[in-house]
Amino acid sequence: MANIDLFVCVIDGTSEYAELTKKISSKLLSNKHNVNWKYIISGSVKRPPDGYELAGKVNFKKKYNVSFNHGVALNEADRLSTEKYVIMLDTDFIFLIKDWDDIIVRNLDNNIVFGVDTPAEVNRAHNFPFIYCFCYRRDLLKNIKLDFRPRVNKDGDNLRFDIVSTERERKVMGMPMGSKYRWETSSRIPFIFYDNNLRSKAITCVLGYSEKVKLPFLTKKDKKKYMQDVKKSKASKEYMEEWHYKGKLFATHLRGSIRHGINGYIPQYWLRRIKEYLKVEYSL
Repeated sequence: MANIDLFVCVIDGTSEYAELTKKISSKLLSNKHNVNWKYIISGSVKRPPDGYELAGKVNFKKKYNVSFNHGVALNEADRLSTEKYVIMLDTDFIFLIKDWDDIIVRNLDNNIVFGVDTPAEVNRAHNFPFIYCFCYRRDLLKNIKLDFRPRVNKDGDNLRFDIVSTERERKVMGMPMGSKYRWETSSRIPFIFYDNNLRSKAITCVLGYSEKVKLPFLTKKDKKKYMQDVKKSKASKEYMEEWHYKGKLFATHLRGSIRHGINGYIPQYWLRRIKEYLKVEYSL
């Protein structure tokens, strides 16, 4: 049996998403391991999430944007972690595969870090776990310090952009020379792993307009409208990402949930798709 520290960072009204994540994901635990559900507060919250243990709190630095403050909170979670296995999870990331905790432990026994890749269309490092779901072995990191903060402009209110201009950047980012990339939360981590020759494994992201999606659309009309909206907006309305592991739906993430109250149309439609999938796949 492994002991796992699982952290979410809660800000403003995201406690409801954290509760939803735990409620659904817990149904598919293997019960082989002990998962400690913990949360870090970034700034202030309307109320704490039920079912989680308060691990710590960091002040929200008004000079900096939400992404930077998120990185500061993750650094605190890393500092406060005590178990060998650690999972950093977005509050709106839900596991949808049976025995997901055991899958993570088994992968971490072969790789120092395991998690989900960023969408191929986004200008972040590819083939490396993004902070949606970032899992690692503390004991194998030894004296290497992780830093989840993004890089920001001089004023601190906007994320910094750079151009892939060195061989190191090309290999780390998985993007061609001359590509523009953005320093987001956890963007420093792939460089830390590359510079220290550390192993990693990431599950490829499947966007909601792909024919490979496994979350069911409730009606053909729903699917048609969703595809049309995504096409018109050039994917900016792509809210529902998913990842597949060995042919099974591993997890789903609701992009931009901080802008959507959990009772809004998009979150509720996402939840209905999840419930339909669980009913068909696992009779839950």
